[in-house]
Amino acid sequence: MKAAGGLARVQLTTKKSSALLGMETEEEKVIFEGTGGDAVEQFPKNINVAMTLALASVGIEKTKMRIIVDPAIEQNTQTIEAEGDFGKMQLQVENHPMPENPKTNLLAALSILAVLQNKDKALRISN
Repeated sequence: MKAAGGLARVQLTTKKSSALLGMETEEEKVIFEGTGGDAVEQFPKNINVAMTLALASVGIEKTKMRIIVDPAIEQNTQTIEAEGDFGKMQLQVENHPMPENPKTNLLAALSILAVLQNKDKALRISN
């Protein structure tokens, strides 16, 4: 993708509690590794960050995805890693769950609200 500016690799690692995924486990374990497309197919209610990242970077089939279940955590954690012409980057976000629906990150709900509030404003990107 031209907008990605020479990205060579993008990976998202999502860590969720076993309770939020509806799984019983006593220890941290990887439950999925694959492409963003495969993650969305297998976990459609839990991986909106993967789709957003994939669309904004190298595409859904080139974006690598790892999902880890961890009974010890209370907040969902997303770690984005990217490599490209610019060098390397790592970003980690720990999300508070939405009080009315703990399976959803509060940040996701706030992002949707921001889009709706700004729907009539034009977005302009220039070089």
